[in-house]
Amino acid sequence: MALRTRGPARLAVGLGVAAATFLGTYLSYAAHVGSQALVMPEARARFRKTPAALGWRYERLAVQGHDGVPLVAWYVPAPRPTDRAVLLLHGHRSSKAWVTHHLGRFLHAGYNLLALDARSHGESGGDLTTLGWHERRDAAVAVDRLRALGNRRIGVLGVSMGAATAIGLAADRPDVAGVWADSAFDSLHEAVAPRARLRGYWLPDLVAWAVVARASQLADQDLPSADPIRAVRAIAPRPLYLVHGALDDETPPACSERLHKAAAGPRTLWVVPGAGHAAAEEQAPEAYAGRLKAFWGQALGDG
Repeated sequence: MALRTRGPARLAVGLGVAAATFLGTYLSYAAHVGSQALVMPEARARFRKTPAALGWRYERLAVQGHDGVPLVAWYVPAPRPTDRAVLLLHGHRSSKAWVTHHLGRFLHAGYNLLALDARSHGESGGDLTTLGWHERRDAAVAVDRLRALGNRRIGVLGVSMGAATAIGLAADRPDVAGVWADSAFDSLHEAVAPRARLRGYWLPDLVAWAVVARASQLADQDLPSADPIRAVRAIAPRPLYLVHGALDDETPPACSERLHKAAAGPRTLWVVPGAGHAAAEEQAPEAYAGRLKAFWGQALGDG
């Protein structure tokens, strides 16, 4: 009987080895491609429109990142003197120009603004982006710069990667008065898996695991240690406002729902019908502006 089953058994073992080899090769390829796209953006967003295009005065600031990487920011003073400021943090493969023109325009009348180009984005230096690990530490340097410019109450607004960074920053810095987080991911895995699915990868959850692991190797840091879900509870008792597009298929609204559930202090979740990723402001501009101004009026006081 043993002689009769030896052939099928060997075949089964051979097929298993072949399948494992194929899966390993597939995940290695996906990890290579995905991690490169994640931490080494191919193109920098270089928008030519400065705040002057909106008729605003501004100053271009050189900021040294926490580890010495040269960063660039715009400081935009409010039309009338105030000691209240909002730090603006953009998303992956975006720049300070996008967040200034799209969201800063709602706040300029009442608050001083500092829009920071994240490392390896826009005008800033650096070869790698780390989706929050280095960025939250760089943002802390930007907060110090705002204080040196005379700002006494400071909030942070972030979009996508910038929203994840904003949550980590506020957890690290008790002097940040509040957080507005638009289209935040709760974990890096949950930011990668939907995009892998959209691009047609098989086994997107396994692919995401492999991509994040390889990205951590490239960055020489444990990138998931900066996941917002690990930090969001520490924002309390300061206010947190989470915004997400209901049709966001890149970073699903479930990410903000989990952050909202995990937060301990005063928090609000606004899921905007019909909006995609980082597009709530375009879908509902009047409601967005009204909620944004009301939030900062309470968190910072009127500018």
